[in-house]
Amino acid sequence: VDNETHWWFVQDLLGDSFDVNTYAKRTYYRYPRPAAAVNLVLHTGLVVESRALGHAVSDPITMEMGAEDDIPPELALQLMGLIQSRISWSKPDTHRLMWLPPNDEEQRELSAHEPDFRAAGTAWLDRDELLADVRLQILNPGIAFGTLRYLTPREMARTVVSSRDLLLLTEPVNELPIVAGTITERLQTPLSHVSIAARARGTPNFALLDAATDERIAPFIGKLVRLEVGDEGFSMDLATLEEAQAHWSAGLGVELQVPKADLSVTGLPPLSSLGFEDSAAIGVKAANVAELNNFLGEAAPVGFAVPFSHYEAFMQHRIPRRLCKDALVDCVSEEREPTACESALQRCYAGALGGLTLRAYSTALLEEPGIQADPVLREAALDGLRYIMGKLPVDPELARALDATIEGRFQDAPVRMRSSTNAEDLPDFSGAGLYRSVSAYGHGGDRASSRIRKVWASVWSWRAVEERSAWGIAHDEVYMGVLVHPAYRDETANGVLVTADMFGDRPNAVTFNLQPGDLPVTNPEGGHTPEVVVVWPEGVEYRVMSSLSPDKPVLSPEQLQQMYAQAIQIRDHFAVLYDRAPEAMALDLEIKRTAEGDLICKQARPFPLERR
Repeated sequence: VDNETHWWFVQDLLGDSFDVNTYAKRTYYRYPRPAAAVNLVLHTGLVVESRALGHAVSDPITMEMGAEDDIPPELALQLMGLIQSRISWSKPDTHRLMWLPPNDEEQRELSAHEPDFRAAGTAWLDRDELLADVRLQILNPGIAFGTLRYLTPREMARTVVSSRDLLLLTEPVNELPIVAGTITERLQTPLSHVSIAARARGTPNFALLDAATDERIAPFIGKLVRLEVGDEGFSMDLATLEEAQAHWSAGLGVELQVPKADLSVTGLPPLSSLGFEDSAAIGVKAANVAELNNFLGEAAPVGFAVPFSHYEAFMQHRIPRRLCKDALVDCVSEEREPTACESALQRCYAGALGGLTLRAYSTALLEEPGIQADPVLREAALDGLRYIMGKLPVDPELARALDATIEGRFQDAPVRMRSSTNAEDLPDFSGAGLYRSVSAYGHGGDRASSRIRKVWASVWSWRAVEERSAWGIAHDEVYMGVLVHPAYRDETANGVLVTADMFGDRPNAVTFNLQPGDLPVTNPEGGHTPEVVVVWPEGVEYRVMSSLSPDKPVLSPEQLQQMYAQAIQIRDHFAVLYDRAPEAMALDLEIKRTAEGDLICKQARPFPLERR
């Protein structure tokens, strides 16, 4: 999402550990709000005539927010005052800080508050003043293929769009999913959310006034096109599906090495018999936890893995015609477009009549031209595939072994069944949040043999498929393993560690995000914020105390030093395995402090330092 630039900023510099969606709700959509995010844009070489000031200003600095950011004039006035007091080099006629309302409604509201702005000495600009003579604005060059879709921000919020769509938007939006490219009918600022997202993804982006009626664009709305944006202009032409597929298969221009799957490993091997080198059979997440188990012993989860081979065996089920109608009912009940649900039903019937397996059906779905060109149909068809997977039986022998192993090892205690594919936790692609993990038991209605289907089916979630498509990852090369270990209950603390200094360049530093109890650190609830502390050989720096423990650190000094030493040992151990120098290797570690006071490291995956 395009809120990530601000999100990473507050993560790195302020210690805010909200997930990006919670962060966006707190920062952009609430009033009063606990925080606000703005862009300051220096317009070098620009001279504007300001109605508010009554004279020209050169090289103005504009304070800007997203087009959908509902910011009242009084909040804009407050923010302007805070920023103006910190810009000592601003002058009345040059480098003047000026408020730029994000949309027409905010600009109309400002007119009623002009006396307040004048009384405070706060200047503002109308967009027409800033971009008086501009009709075409090139923001990010590039080439894209996709179906050109004309949407308002409100329509886009409730519309399925994908990496195979080119969006023609009436105005910029605050949140932009992965799409092939963007055109806006309203001029953008260089740091608008749409502009930032396009640059980060390398997708073409430009603004053109009245683009929907421009003869260079209007005839192509709703059609598959090739868009090329250069430094001076753009061109758009009809494209064939073959041309588009060739372009889409190249992904985002980053060559990802997805490990080949080893389907020869069967059974339910215990973590104690596995290690880092087994990722091809059980997935990187499970293999790394097994390596932790071997390296740390009881300070890492104990459990077992369900190898890729069992997922592949499940995918050999043939599509039963009787479930196609049930999938249609489910599709409509979840308020998808009835025509898309009906079209998905016809694909399902065709797969059943053709005797296709789940494996063959999933491949056929995503290769079919009609589904490739229609994201609404694609999303509905994928939902139907997951529905069917959730209703088919697990191999009886595996089901008995899975439930018996869990009941024998963990008795009545719950376990976590965690996704572990060969396309996540990679050095260049984390895949965080794409796949599903569930809790289960060895018996009862939530027994593991029934719940495992949800983990397997998450390979075909909408977000996972779209993300893989954007990165050029072949869907038929992705296999799902499952990591099974105890579900920690009544933990007294949990945290996420990065074996790097997220606030500077101190060597051998570890940045801790900690929270007492079982409250999530990366997805906090109720506005609670975690403790942020950096530990390095020469010291400890508490940057933020937990809102749930403002007067007392989450870990004792002894526990903090114990976890620090262990984190450095883990980093050095995995650096050898990844063939990296320790100082160039950063890991993302998840930890728990159990009710008995033990510190458990439950996950280790590469952390991309270049994202800092």
